[in-house]
Amino acid sequence: QQNVRRKGFTLVELLVVFTIIITLAGITFMTVAKMRRSAKATTSTSNLRNIGAFLANASVDLNGAYPSIRGFDMDKGESANHKYWHWKLYNQAYNLDDQYVTDDKWAQSVFFNPEMDPKLISNWTCGYAMNARLIENTYDISWSQAGARPLSLASLQDLSQSPLVAPRRDHHYRQAADLLYNEDKKAPILFCDG
Repeated sequence: QQNVRRKGFTLVELLVVFTIIITLAGITFMTVAKMRRSAKATTSTSNLRNIGAFLANASVDLNGAYPSIRGFDMDKGESANHKYWHWKLYNQAYNLDDQYVTDDKWAQSVFFNPEMDPKLISNWTCGYAMNARLIENTYDISWSQAGARPLSLASLQDLSQSPLVAPRRDHHYRQAADLLYNEDKKAPILFCDG
């Protein structure tokens, strides 16, 4: 009697193949997601380095001080306004003259934090914030006064231990709890020494 060879796969063989495909797909999706997170974190750190360079350039024009967080434009005769520190740097970086920075412009610049939800970006925040507590403590003054005061580098005790700019949903921050942490519970921080 001749054996009849069946064509096709058994149910067990199909289940094994499906299981392998699903497992490989899951690994791929997790790897891609991790790579995206890593790329955003790398870009954010790179942005902070660029912001550090712009701050260093600004300090030359301000006689050894970083721009005020907001309030007075000290390099223009102390006229009162509400120009934020990152507006000043944006105008400096792109060689503009006191332009109002719109939301879409942040997204096209190194001042935009890729780890921040784009819906939270507005003209008063680009995803990075300056340390208000550092300025308050440096001059021993209140926030209302500190916001309009440039940060003199000469007045700081240790530049390498002075956190200056970090991710935040506002133009300033005061403590670590205010910071915008990524999915890995980390936040890049720019120190005064770059």
